[in-house]
Amino acid sequence: MLFRKRKHNLGFNLRTEFIDEVLEYKPKVSYLEVIIDNWFTDGPHHQKLLKLREDYEILFHCVGMNLAGVDEINKPYLQKIQDLKLKFQPKHISDHLCFQAFNGNYHHDLLPFALNKESFARVSSRVNKVQDMLKEKILVENLSYYLEFKNSNYSESFFLNELCETTGCKVLLDLNNILVNFYNLDIVPEQYVNEIDVVNIGQLHFSGAIKEDGFYIDTHSEDISKDQIDLYNILRKKLSSFVPLIYERDANFISIKNHLKNIKVLEKL
Repeated sequence: MLFRKRKHNLGFNLRTEFIDEVLEYKPKVSYLEVIIDNWFTDGPHHQKLLKLREDYEILFHCVGMNLAGVDEINKPYLQKIQDLKLKFQPKHISDHLCFQAFNGNYHHDLLPFALNKESFARVSSRVNKVQDMLKEKILVENLSYYLEFKNSNYSESFFLNELCETTGCKVLLDLNNILVNFYNLDIVPEQYVNEIDVVNIGQLHFSGAIKEDGFYIDTHSEDISKDQIDLYNILRKKLSSFVPLIYERDANFISIKNHLKNIKVLEKL
């Protein structure tokens, strides 16, 4: 291993705006998560990430696998991820339980779909194909969404449990997404985390949402909420101590010090 051993399982998402600050201050975390779609073009940021790889484990987070889509699997996209995997040696690779493209057009959003027997067959087949191409099992993240489909007859937690059982993938469980769906759609968060099979959880996300025009929106712009901590406390006694806990911040930036303030919240749990 190139990176130095750390004493805990904490980390945050690394944005290029902060990469020089991270290189300078060397925060005492174990993991740095990158949206790997933003790294498809070579440049100085690649050399900086390789330098960080000496001290931290890297986690790849994707926004383009289109796991619930109906288009053909995008092989050139997956080849780029495979090439970067060989270069940066991430601990694991993840994407979302959603569709992101239709008829070759990428929507730059994480879009929901009906959760039922038909979609399960499609998603499980696509996850298997992606895993075959990447030559490893992936993590699949639960979604925040703002509407439900009448022809959904599976809960998302059931869908993810069955997906793990069928494909061998793991779950990236986003606690803020669970709460956003509770605030907007009354999906009970305690029931969700009790239904999800903790054996399948390979990573946790913490972040923050805002309320706008009566809806809670998953903006990744706020500090970790007490409600997320309460959900985590339901899970933590059953979770492996090696599951990465990652704080996400993608808007309303303050400084890397604010990231570390949120890491301190997790460290005290």
